[in-house]
Amino acid sequence: MYQQKLKMKNTTNKIIITLVYSLTLISSLSCSNEKKNQEENTNVNAIIHSVDTIVAIGKVQSEYGKYTIASNTSGIVSNIFISEGDQVEKGQVLLLLSNPYQSVDKEIAYSKLKTRQDEVEITKKDLDQEKVQLDFLKNKLATSKILFDKNAETKENLILDQTNYTKQKERVRSLESQLFSKESLVKEQLLEINKTTITAKQFEIHAPNAGLISDLNVNLGQFVNETQSLGDITDINQLIIEAEVDELFADLVKIGQKVVLTSINTKQQIGEGEIIYTSPILANKSILYENANEAEDRRVRQIKIKPLHTSMTLLINAKIECQIKTK
Repeated sequence: MYQQKLKMKNTTNKIIITLVYSLTLISSLSCSNEKKNQEENTNVNAIIHSVDTIVAIGKVQSEYGKYTIASNTSGIVSNIFISEGDQVEKGQVLLLLSNPYQSVDKEIAYSKLKTRQDEVEITKKDLDQEKVQLDFLKNKLATSKILFDKNAETKENLILDQTNYTKQKERVRSLESQLFSKESLVKEQLLEINKTTITAKQFEIHAPNAGLISDLNVNLGQFVNETQSLGDITDINQLIIEAEVDELFADLVKIGQKVVLTSINTKQQIGEGEIIYTSPILANKSILYENANEAEDRRVRQIKIKPLHTSMTLLINAKIECQIKTK
């Protein structure tokens, strides 16, 4: 019995010694790996910060983006004056819309104006005649008063002349009031015609801004609705390059750094630029890939580069290799 207990005690001690040894070995290996990782991280950081040039791929874009071509009213496209790739000025007429009721409304408006103008002329003639009659009755009344004072005219005739003169004055006042109302109607009709003219101008679709017609999706005879997008105008006067820097070098890019611009196709330098914007966040997907499956997601820092000197014309959406000088 004693020997069995002694044997169990020895076995237990061996297990404890083995566990202690294992833990010591694991701890030693862990410290060794941690030290190794720290050394590797230090080496990577040293390599990263020793880099003096970062290469990023960028895409040429308009600094102010695109402007939508749209109509303020509905209609049928009757004329198209521009094509994709054309440069236009702000306010330039791009398209014409037609409306089957437009000419009818215009004819009706001018017909009403003519009628009201004729009514004004007739009323003016009537008023002139009544004013002549008023002067006649006024003189007759004055004569009757003189004769009545000399007992050469009866009181009844004087009263009749007075009544006729008073009635004529009212008739003249009435015609003057009618003339004022009809002239007001003429003014209103002129305003209506101006409104019709403005409506007609709304059928002219103008360029909202100067730039390049980068997209045009409208055809002759097509019916378009109010505010429907008919195309885009890209401002090409202020171009920038939107580029991306891998997250390993994200903290090395800063505003004001110089950039060498190189053609993706020829690998030749085409100009220089300067970083004008750095994103405060890391993006998960590259802006340079048009399709979701074109490349795997990666974390990048988006930057914007302003071209300073270029030996060739930069084309919208063209890809440019950007060599960023960090030192």
